[in-house]
Parts: sequence; structure tokens; C-alpha cells
Amino acid sequence: MPSYSQDFRDIVINKYKAGFSEVELSAFFDIDKRTVVSWIGLYNTTGDYSSKQGVGCGRVASFTDKALIGVNCT
Repeated sequence: MPSYSQDFRDIVINKYKAGFSEVELSAFFDIDKRTVVSWIGLYNTTGDYSSKQGVGCGRVASFTDKALIGVNCT
């Protein structure tokens, strides 16, 4: 699945606010209707339709007490 820039998402949502339907936006911008519906749903429920890609990913440190092993934290 392609990743879309925030600028592109802003354009799509602004066209939606101007009165374009999900089907019209999907056809005009040549993106999947489910993507448009998802962005509009997020916009209508939370006001935030930005990408969440990479959020919450990554390794969680299992040991965080550096003072215990004598690591200089300054």
C-alpha cells in the first residue's frame, strides 16, 4: 500500500469539505475508495487524518536503570 504525503491528504480533505463525494475523490485522484473513506472517517471523528505509519513501532527497552550498572547518564 502506498504512503501518501500530508500535503496530498490535505488536498483530498479540502476537496471533500468543498462538497466532493468519496467516489468523485477516488476517481479524480486515482486512489482506492477505501483510502478516501478512511481519511474522511478519521477527519469526521477525530479531526486528525495524518499518517500513523511508524507510530508505536520499534523495540522497547527492557532495562532502563543505567545508574544500577554505573553508566554515566550526563
